[in-house]
Amino acid sequence: MSTANHNAQRLAAYRQRLAEAGFKRISAYVPLDLIAHLQSQKAPGECVGRTLERLLLGNVKDRPQYYSEEEIAQKEARRQEWAARRAQPKKAGRAERRALRRAECERLRQEAMERLGLLTKAKF
Repeated sequence: MSTANHNAQRLAAYRQRLAEAGFKRISAYVPLDLIAHLQSQKAPGECVGRTLERLLLGNVKDRPQYYSEEEIAQKEARRQEWAARRAQPKKAGRAERRALRRAECERLRQEAMERLGLLTKAKF
C-alpha cells in the first residue's frame, strides 16, 4: 500500500473519530483580515479549528488521538527496533576493512619470513 493511500485512510479514520466525538466540519469564505488575525492568535502546533474554538469559547475540547492504539504500538516497536540497530556495532567500512587486511597480511608475511629464517625476532 502506498504511503499516500495509507495516510488518506488514517485521515479518514481520524475524521470518523472526530465525528463520533461530536465535532462537525465547517467551511467558510472569510476576509484576509480575519485570516491574518487567526494566524496571529494561533498557538504553536494548533490548527485553525482549535484556534477558533479557543478564541470563541475560551477553551478547547479534547480531541481523539490522530493515531490508533495499534498504530501507536507499531510506531513504538519500530522505534525500539531502530534503537536496537543503532546500538549494534557498526560494520567496518571499506577503509577499515582494507587496514585490517593489510595488518593481517603483514603479520602473516613476518610469520612466514621467521619460519624461513629470513627474519629474526628482536630480543629485548
